[in-house]
Amino acid sequence: MSTPYGNSSDDATTKALIDQMAITDGTCDAGRMAVEATQSVLSSTWRGDAGGAADTFQRSIEEWKAGLSTVQSAIKDLGEAMGQKQRITQLVESDNSSLASWT
Repeated sequence: MSTPYGNSSDDATTKALIDQMAITDGTCDAGRMAVEATQSVLSSTWRGDAGGAADTFQRSIEEWKAGLSTVQSAIKDLGEAMGQKQRITQLVESDNSSLASWT
């Protein structure tokens, strides 16, 4: 929605974005659990010499999990920022409506 001044608030879109951030975080958790389950199975059955494929695989998985943690942290931060933006926007619009009713 646009206004002549270019400013508008679309609560439905903002809420949908915040909800999608939570869904994405849950999807990341599910992915992490699946990878950890596979890692566990492979680590108990796949053995190699020191520095071999099994060790390289384990190190790679740990690096992937660290990267996923960084992504999840950013998703949570973005979701929190969008929630704060929504609260501030609603407050400003409420205040403006109250002031407008007095003029």
